[in-house]
Amino acid sequence: MVAMGAVRAVFLDAGHTLLEGRPSWFDVWAEGLGEFDVTLDREALQRAYARASDALSHIPPDQFTEQTWRQFLREMVAHLEVPGHEDEIADRMHQVLARTRPEYVPYPEAPAVLEELRRRGFRLAVVSNWEPDLPEVLDRAGLRGYFDAVVASALVGAAKPDPRIFQVALDAVRVRAAEAVHVGDSYEADVRGARAAGLHPVLIDRDRVFPDVDCDRIHDLRELLPLLDQLGTR
Repeated sequence: MVAMGAVRAVFLDAGHTLLEGRPSWFDVWAEGLGEFDVTLDREALQRAYARASDALSHIPPDQFTEQTWRQFLREMVAHLEVPGHEDEIADRMHQVLARTRPEYVPYPEAPAVLEELRRRGFRLAVVSNWEPDLPEVLDRAGLRGYFDAVVASALVGAAKPDPRIFQVALDAVRVRAAEAVHVGDSYEADVRGARAAGLHPVLIDRDRVFPDVDCDRIHDLRELLPLLDQLGTR
């Protein structure tokens, strides 16, 4: 357990924490699996995405090669436990994703929660394994103005769970690690990375795919507000 001081800063991941893609991953996979005799379950897909993301969390998005993407998709298919056709399905999904250009929008509760965090005086930063366009993506989503710093792995040369990416954010908002909370959807990248850097981790588990974890867990960003109150009394 990280020894907490008074919480002065809140860091948040981008994808699946603040932002969701349109079309969603579920819609894209439903299209790709349409030609196969596969019944797609939303919870199973989210669980497979989480497991694949954790398995490849050490690779920054800007370093994803064609081979890396295929590995990611094979990991997802493996966790979907599809009998047979694993490579065929992974190849099909690679084709579908290659022509899919999602637009990222905030989760419904995100703007109001960010507004309240600002009202309470927290320093805010986005800390995400993302390509260099993250500030522009946040701007198009209407969220950029809430943040004191935006730290993308592709811009700083370190990806979560590497503690260095968190240190860049800490330096940017001028707080100590023990004064910061980090919220993200990946256990490997966000929870373990935050702990390694000395921050208090909070796992956002929107689809309830992590039933047993050794950290604070929330299901949407609104639950972060009372949790922050509780952390102040621990």
